Amino acid sequence: MLSFDPIFADRAILQAEKPVKISGSGNGEITVKLGNISKTVSSSDGKWSVTFPAQDYKTICDIEAKTTDESVTAHGVTFGDVYLISGQSNMQFKLHEAKADGDIYECDDIRLFSTDRLEDNEYFKACDGWVSCTEKTAPKFSAIGYYLARDLHKRDGRPIGLVACYQGASVIQSWLSQEALDELALNMPDGELHWDHHNPAFSKWNGTSVLYDFAFSQVRSLAFKAVIWYQGESNSSEVESTFYDKMLCKMIELWRRDLSDSELPFVVIQIADFDPRNDAPWHRIQSAQEAAVKRTENCYLIKCADICETNDIHPPTKHLIVKRIVNVI
Repeated sequence: MLSFDPIFADRAILQAEKPVKISGSGNGEITVKLGNISKTVSSSDGKWSVTFPAQDYKTICDIEAKTTDESVTAHGVTFGDVYLISGQSNMQFKLHEAKADGDIYECDDIRLFSTDRLEDNEYFKACDGWVSCTEKTAPKFSAIGYYLARDLHKRDGRPIGLVACYQGASVIQSWLSQEALDELALNMPDGELHWDHHNPAFSKWNGTSVLYDFAFSQVRSLAFKAVIWYQGESNSSEVESTFYDKMLCKMIELWRRDLSDSELPFVVIQIADFDPRNDAPWHRIQSAQEAAVKRTENCYLIKCADICETNDIHPPTKHLIVKRIVNVI
């Protein structure tokens, strides 16, 4: 059956001023139309993709795909700035859990898409499509995502798309391909890994490459303005903290390759200080994040130890972190 990949749904926001790759499923020759531009592609093993020229900001159009006897349409697609927000629980941390910063900024030009997750407790799912930012929906968004979209929309006036691709208690190895981990060839015995690797409650997503294969694969067709990454707490073991910078550099390299954007900006939020983990591995993760950013072009570190609470592994002061992100992108 002919279909778009779920992220190409009605009222999607796609990245302006970058090539537009559209993908889906179906068999035979498929004609895809973006606005007034048409291209024909042949499917391979039931999958297809086609790339169109970059579009201007605030362009609104339909995307249509058709064969000789089927057709599907994504209506009202808008071009703006799209941000991939990824990592673990501090990125997943919802607006209703965060310290408030003013009234909800209702805006139909801010829309969220959430990838499907292996942990089935997310309010939004891929089948919900692109959800507008309202008083009802915003509290269930990522707090960092919401504040980022609000502040950028107020600053630039452009449509903002947020693509949520995160998993609480996830380890970075799960976000890396098996090939990338093999290339790193790191000596990290299982018994010396952080306890989140071995927690039965997290086993569904913390196997090697699980989230790379399941979650990140859902966004590979999109172009992004930037990636915002907030993760590291679940790798703060003695041995992993020693190699975290290498894994983070490899992940950035891998994701840029898969997203066909070698200069894609990455914003790395440094984990905050946390009183119960005032130890060497925790601080090495912070140092490793800084080291990885220094070695990587077009990569930015957001320090938050001086503005975040230290008595909670999920500090609720997220809007101040976002103000620093907005200053670098």
